[in-house]
Amino acid sequence: MFSNLSISAKIQLPLVTAIVLGFIIVGITSYQALNKMEKYAFEKEAEKFEVAINDQIKSKNDVWITNALQLAINSDIQEGIISGDKEVLIETFAGIGKIYSENTPFKKVNIYKRNFSSYDKCDSLK
Repeated sequence: MFSNLSISAKIQLPLVTAIVLGFIIVGITSYQALNKMEKYAFEKEAEKFEVAINDQIKSKNDVWITNALQLAINSDIQEGIISGDKEVLIETFAGIGKIYSENTPFKKVNIYKRNFSSYDKCDSLK
């Protein structure tokens, strides 16, 4: 069958076949390269998000620690614990909650008191 073709057809047929195969190979490799680039971009963005989230969590932890330290060095709280005056502690915590509500984006700040039952247990140890 190939021997019955003219010389131009014998040259054009392999040339066209090679061009078509070349386009197919280029298409496949381009598709694979795009997939690799997309995967790489997603991995880089995921790393950036992870770093950003970890930074936010660390900054929140720093704020929590700062707040805890501020409560720990509050002289009204210390005096209330030393004197055993629960009313002073309740008023102090209510005032602190009000200050947080007025000066932070958190509008319903309640410091957990739980009726100071653990404080009562400390009284019984004296």
